[in-house]
Amino acid sequence: MTDRQKLAEALAYLMRYDGTFKFLVDMKKFAADPKSQMTIRQVEAVLKCKAREKGSERQQQRMDLECGVYSLQQEGHVEPTIVKVKLTRDKQRKYSVVLTAIGGTRLDQDKTEVHWDWVYSPGLIRMLTPEMRMGEEEAKNFGILYGICANCGRTLKDAKSVEAGIGPVCIKHFRF
Repeated sequence: MTDRQKLAEALAYLMRYDGTFKFLVDMKKFAADPKSQMTIRQVEAVLKCKAREKGSERQQQRMDLECGVYSLQQEGHVEPTIVKVKLTRDKQRKYSVVLTAIGGTRLDQDKTEVHWDWVYSPGLIRMLTPEMRMGEEEAKNFGILYGICANCGRTLKDAKSVEAGIGPVCIKHFRF
């Protein structure tokens, strides 16, 4: 991007800016004066503020996602990727885990064979939108197709649970 293009982008951003950050308010007044000329360092500082604002918007969008199960259709994949959004232990941030078939089998705490596990997937949460959250119908289809709970990934044994796509314990905490 040329210096002229950077200047145009910075001026356009300043004209739209309606916040209270003193530097940007001062720069907006400075840019409005026809006699003044912004330096390249000022332009870059304004563009840096703009980029930070975008980053905080993305962080806010992630925090706006509800905890739950999402269905992400990725390019080149026939089946959707099943993603669970969870809060960190300190409940300050959210992250995503992907339901993944594991090689072989293992036992869970109930001594039940498990063929699936939730695997941490850094950055995948950025691809999710609230519209991708799994609804009741999707959970039912998911449970029937895979025979596992749409919330925790455990094997469903009861026919009613398979039909609902979610186990009896998880249904208490899962909101459609």
